[in-house]
Amino acid sequence: MTATHEDLGLYLLGKLDPADRLAFDAHLAGCAACREELAQLSGVSTLLGTVTAQDAMAELPPVPPAILPGLLAAAATDRARERRRRRLA
Repeated sequence: MTATHEDLGLYLLGKLDPADRLAFDAHLAGCAACREELAQLSGVSTLLGTVTAQDAMAELPPVPPAILPGLLAAAATDRARERRRRRLA
């Protein structure tokens, strides 16, 4: 297997088999972008362990219409920043 950026989620959750994990460890040694993303997401697996099936199935409250444009603009800015970061990496 050749380690790819897409393996980050599986690596974070401990779902890679041992050989793939070793390959991804080697990838991390040379990929600053993945190391940075891994650091940013390091608490996610712990948080996911606290979510119950009921929590996951619970209906979220609707987003108030007044804040939706700001949320969409922030998401677009984040996506653009991520695209630029990936191009530079």
